[in-house]
Amino acid sequence: MTEGTLLTPLSIVLAFIGVIEATLAFRVTGLQGQAQMVFVWFMVTFPAAVLIGFFYVQITSPVSWYPPSELNKTSMERLQFLDRSSQKLASIEFIDASNLAKSQTIGSVPPASQAIDLYKEGKYEQALSLFREALETYKQTPNPSKEQLREIAQTRANIGVTLSSSGRYSEALASLQASLEIYEKVGDELAIPAVLNNLASVYKNMGRYEEATAVYNRSLSLTEKSFGSAHPDVAITLNNLGSVYAAIGDYDKALALFQRSEAIYEKALGPDHPQIAASLNNLGSIY
Repeated sequence: MTEGTLLTPLSIVLAFIGVIEATLAFRVTGLQGQAQMVFVWFMVTFPAAVLIGFFYVQITSPVSWYPPSELNKTSMERLQFLDRSSQKLASIEFIDASNLAKSQTIGSVPPASQAIDLYKEGKYEQALSLFREALETYKQTPNPSKEQLREIAQTRANIGVTLSSSGRYSEALASLQASLEIYEKVGDELAIPAVLNNLASVYKNMGRYEEATAVYNRSLSLTEKSFGSAHPDVAITLNNLGSVYAAIGDYDKALALFQRSEAIYEKALGPDHPQIAASLNNLGSIY
């Protein structure tokens, strides 16, 4: 903070009232009789009304104590859980090579690669259009191989991610369920947990917490089976599952899951990794 600047809305309000009061005090000396009395009463009641309204806003919305310049210096994500803040930690994840080892490659059809770039820019409708174009290209093969089926499932999952980010949860659910069915058909054990995480996130956003919990638990079981209980991917699902319990107010369960997640990250990544800070942030929000 810089000394001598207006740091809070209170400073601005007080300065505004001061200017008004000074102006009125100067003007009232030129008035007589009833007009002077009206001005005097206005000078008394106006500041009181403004301050009452101001403090009402402050009490009901504490964040408004701070101007935008100061809010930008803090983490406004601090009370949110890691559903969407990064691609690797998110409940909503693109199904790509970084998440699924060598089971798939992304962008073998150009529209799919371009769609991800558009998604990252927040251009969801354009991304959705390109993902669907890619899907139609994949579906033109009359007897798709396992690898082509994986590409179809991958694209359907990414369509589901984009729909979910657009708030179109029912459509997202259908697309992700279709993706899951294909992955289960081809037996892709690396892809299934990631799709389940996405599916559970949609259930959570729809307020269907029991279904979200069940799907996250299934994802957790499969991830532990594939990678062991100390893998960072297990920490992702523990974190996401904890966010569901936090959303329904079961803070003890949320805390236990966040603690497990943080312990895995610290062991796997070291105590100074940025993801440790994110985990500690979640623990702090529960406390």
